[in-house]
Amino acid sequence: MILATHQSKRIGVLKLQLQAADGMSRRRMYESLATAKGAANRAKNAAALNWYLWRTQNPRWQPAQRTDKDGLPKFNQRGEPMLENAALSQAAERAMYTAARAAVPELYSLITSRCVNDVIDMLKADTPDNHPGKAKKVHEAILLHEFQLGNYNRPQSRSFPVPGKAVYLFYCGLCNRKSDGITRRIEAFAGSSAAVRFPVWSRDAGQHRVDVLARIAVSKMRKAYRHTLRRIAAGDIKALDSDIVEDGGKWFLHLFYERPAKISNLDESREAVLTIGGDNSFTLMLPDATPRKLGSDEYLYAQLLRMIGRRKAIEFSTRFGQGRGHGRGHIHAIQSRSNRQQRHQIQAFTNNLRADVMKACVRANCGKLVYREPTLPLRKLSWFAQQGIEFAWHEFGPELSRVAVREGLKFRIDRMGVPEWKTIHSSP
Repeated sequence: MILATHQSKRIGVLKLQLQAADGMSRRRMYESLATAKGAANRAKNAAALNWYLWRTQNPRWQPAQRTDKDGLPKFNQRGEPMLENAALSQAAERAMYTAARAAVPELYSLITSRCVNDVIDMLKADTPDNHPGKAKKVHEAILLHEFQLGNYNRPQSRSFPVPGKAVYLFYCGLCNRKSDGITRRIEAFAGSSAAVRFPVWSRDAGQHRVDVLARIAVSKMRKAYRHTLRRIAAGDIKALDSDIVEDGGKWFLHLFYERPAKISNLDESREAVLTIGGDNSFTLMLPDATPRKLGSDEYLYAQLLRMIGRRKAIEFSTRFGQGRGHGRGHIHAIQSRSNRQQRHQIQAFTNNLRADVMKACVRANCGKLVYREPTLPLRKLSWFAQQGIEFAWHEFGPELSRVAVREGLKFRIDRMGVPEWKTIHSSP
């Protein structure tokens, strides 16, 4: 199934379940993948700790100009010097890889490189909008002790990366990469089914199999997903770096691929603007039309009230009803399920809202969409804050951008403050 897409690079994901393996039982394959997951987490821990020690020992470090492999300075397309990132230097990046490689020499080298890159991306990332500290970046928050450095080798960690250049996908007699020995081995094992092969261990690991070659379940996939999988195997769609994920005791390959661009015939001179509403959740302003209220607000609020009432009734019965004080584990399980249902209701509301925005833009022939993202003070005046609903503001903008790019629309995010919002909506 398709899980998600990335708004800038147009990346999609296929979730493929790993089944029978070549040269080992399924139980042994699961144990090997679990061991590899632990090794990848240790590599991330070693890289993160190496960065922290380097940064604390060099408190006055400032970014310098980046250099290429020959030591020559690098410039961008405008001829300006390319500086290092404020989080770390090029030498620190190489030291992080060396530390990770020394910590887990048995892991495949490209997987170790992906682990280090994941740590670097984490350090370069922005802090959340609701971060109470002063830091704007994660690496700044760690140095100011506003964030914990983190422990990747925790029970909640369920995945490890796999380099895309080493993943072989075989389906319908097609293979996305050509290598005589590996391709013949995959064809002999897969037969008429689909199979995937990816490396896990280095030659020094002492493992019976340094890679995993397993069949994947495609019979229950939708026709459109199987068509996408066939295009990836044929080489029409580029496969990217992927992840091996454990879910419910089973292991899956989250195969990332680059989605083909969609050609849109919408008029880019017509612009639609999405803002938060006055007495409703969101309002879409189209050219040559009155503002349109979007979102099934009343239904969402009614469903959340129903779930809250049911949870309070359960709490009342356990406190004052017959058998009170017993069976707390069962009650907690019901309450946690109710909390998941609330999150699912809000997620379904958000998905329907994005779909309504796209439909309205297509019908109005608007080739450009502008999302007026509310500032933190304005979010406290929104319909969600008035109803006590926790809305994922930090996720809504990127997800809306992803859907707009997928439909071929030009997308832009502009901030909106309280004064401007009050001029648009007479009743705050």
